[in-house]
Amino acid sequence: MSSRGKKIRILAIDDEEIYLHAIVGLLADNYKIIIALNGQEGLRIAQSDPPPDLILLDVMMPDMGGFEVCRQLKREPDTRDIPVVFLSALEEVENKTRGFAVGGVDYITKPFQGEEVLARVKTHIENLELHRRLARENARFKTLAEAAFEGIFIHDQGRIMDVNSEAGRLFDYKPHKLIGQDFSELLPVECQTAILNEADEPLEREITNRSGETIPVEIRTKNIDFGAHAVSVTAIRDVSIQRAIENEKIVLQDENRALK
Repeated sequence: MSSRGKKIRILAIDDEEIYLHAIVGLLADNYKIIIALNGQEGLRIAQSDPPPDLILLDVMMPDMGGFEVCRQLKREPDTRDIPVVFLSALEEVENKTRGFAVGGVDYITKPFQGEEVLARVKTHIENLELHRRLARENARFKTLAEAAFEGIFIHDQGRIMDVNSEAGRLFDYKPHKLIGQDFSELLPVECQTAILNEADEPLEREITNRSGETIPVEIRTKNIDFGAHAVSVTAIRDVSIQRAIENEKIVLQDENRALK
């Protein structure tokens, strides 16, 4: 059962009905099992809507074998991310290596043990749920980051992992071009410690972007836990507009005093 209460869909593709019956008997209580007796039928079901969450795929089948089915699944955007676990009576290392090379994530050797099937399926479903949760969190971050007025940088010891659009505007880069760069190389020396250390107050300095434009900014960093280690989130705010407004306000106040 998935984290949202909807049954996980598992597609089992095998030309031997005895193994399909065994898979149904083992997994049907916790998952929705769809079966296919050949590669072509399995491919058609996998490409239908909704697609399965996991595929158990026999290697040796007539007409279209499991390796070819997997190759075709990995070519299509709608099915390339579905994890494929191969089922095979062949135990040669070369055969298993070939399975991983075409995109499989695991191997179960026939005749299989029920406990092994249950354990491997459970592991891959849990991995799938973690990937989906991470994707949802990433999408949520993107939405929040794009709504921010600051340039947002996620980085690991200065190596940029993700940014928002405002970060690209500040440094005159397309956002994806910033990913992987050393953050410190984009900043003057006096700003570099501000991207690695948290501080009570933002650092006020100037940066020069790729076009040579000098921009007054405020820089603030927050360290957060990300998986097994900590990363940093740095916000850089362009204060040039704010300063222009403040200067205009001063000019107006002086004019008011002169008029009085």
